[in-house]
Amino acid sequence: MKNFKSNPDLFKGFISNPLIIKENDTTNYGVSYTRVSSKEQFEKNGSLESQATMCMNLAKNYSIEVLHSFGGTFESAKTEERKEFKRMMTFIKNSSKTIRFIIVSDNDRFSRTGGNAIYIANELRKKGIQIIAASSPIDTSTPIGEFQQNMQFLFSHLDNQMRREKTMRGMKQKYSKGIFFGRPPIGYDSRKVNGQTEIIINEQGKLIAKAFKWKAEQNIPTIKIADRLNNLGLKISDKKLSWIFRNVFYCGLLSNKMLGNEIIEGKNWLPLISQELFLKANEVLNANHVKYANRKEDQNIPLKHHINCDKCNKPLTGYIVRKKNIYYYKCNTRGCGSNKSAKQAHKGFIDLLKQFQIDPELSPLIKQQLVYSLKALDANIEEDKKDSKAKANEIKQRIENLEEKFIRGDIDKRLFEKYQQKFTAELTQILSETTSDPINLSNPEKLVAKCMKLSENLSEIWINGDNSEKQSLQKLVFTGPIHYNTENATYRTTQINSFFYQIAQLSGSLKGTSIKNPLINSGDSHQVVSLGIEPRSKV
Repeated sequence: MKNFKSNPDLFKGFISNPLIIKENDTTNYGVSYTRVSSKEQFEKNGSLESQATMCMNLAKNYSIEVLHSFGGTFESAKTEERKEFKRMMTFIKNSSKTIRFIIVSDNDRFSRTGGNAIYIANELRKKGIQIIAASSPIDTSTPIGEFQQNMQFLFSHLDNQMRREKTMRGMKQKYSKGIFFGRPPIGYDSRKVNGQTEIIINEQGKLIAKAFKWKAEQNIPTIKIADRLNNLGLKISDKKLSWIFRNVFYCGLLSNKMLGNEIIEGKNWLPLISQELFLKANEVLNANHVKYANRKEDQNIPLKHHINCDKCNKPLTGYIVRKKNIYYYKCNTRGCGSNKSAKQAHKGFIDLLKQFQIDPELSPLIKQQLVYSLKALDANIEEDKKDSKAKANEIKQRIENLEEKFIRGDIDKRLFEKYQQKFTAELTQILSETTSDPINLSNPEKLVAKCMKLSENLSEIWINGDNSEKQSLQKLVFTGPIHYNTENATYRTTQINSFFYQIAQLSGSLKGTSIKNPLINSGDSHQVVSLGIEPRSKV
């Protein structure tokens, strides 16, 4: 009888996309890379040792000779600006032996930057180098294997962004209660007192209080007030002083971009001046302020300030030759001379957008994979909530046990207060995360469909939009400056929204092509921002 127990080799042909080492290769060389994200993980959880063991076991199983091991420390995976990561890439580049593998325990140990990781992995594959995760070794030299690894990188990036979102919500909760944290503005110092952070007024703050009085009561010009402060030992510019005069922190109020248009009464610091004095000083400032009319953006040059000169990296401006009624983009850097007609620049930009459009024929497959990834992410979020609730219950039990020990006299008041404060702070942090509003992933199919519909019509939306819509689309797709070479009319960019970059990469993988406009960069990594899967409403 043919079955698995009698002959396991019969079923090896059904393994899902296994890693394949070519038999005619006499020696397979590789390197390993391990890392954790924080110093606390580095010192306490033993993850580095387990990662190293996984990497070495895989190397042994596939007869890969590891020439060197890198990492072994804490480095954030949100960026590729990592010392050990750079050292590894330099080693691979300069090695006298042909390195074919970078071994990691999991793909997120290599990177959590989404589209950026996909780009780096793609560039490595071009050089015959595969990134292999010991937890799921797949052959990324095939289109399906490449696709699977790309989705793993994308999922890791999504997970990273969700963790960041949780942190931001916790910060917003503190701000909404009037609690300032972080480095205070000039004039204040922060110090730890009994485990709590206190914000106190320093000697510079006393001088700044005088500056407010000079402005409010004597209407002294800001530049002269700055000179007075410099003579008293506070080195400060008039521009910095103008910012101080408009910062409500100094009168005991809290304003932050996380609070939107709301201003909160501060709780954990003393004001330098009264609110009445602050308003009076700003009345004087506003009375002396000279207003300038804003020039409306010209509809014929929407790329102005969004494309940079490829020679000197300065933003291109625009102008019109009125006799010919022709618009141009130009670089104002002395001696540069870059200049190109807007018509030619726009044609090249439209071609660039088309490279990030999705092929409608590939929509079903890509949509299916993205929906699957979002659902998996949603499941992980729910699992995180369960874990957080379990941790909260555990800490509540610790607090109860602590109270019982104190009542029985097993511990003194000092230890009771110390650990009660510690457990309460941990519980507050966990509850602030679990009670936050959830991310709306109730209908991932609709979300992905909306995004992909946008991806199918990028160039048409830009062509038919007004100036505001064009600029919104430019900032949505290209999250940083685009470099434009006026001599050969070509674009290159290092900052692309991960969603559109991923669409282009997946489409290219499935069609056996790649993006025509490569991300030209000699050694620097291509940076990407958050996925931005939900497109802007007006694009």
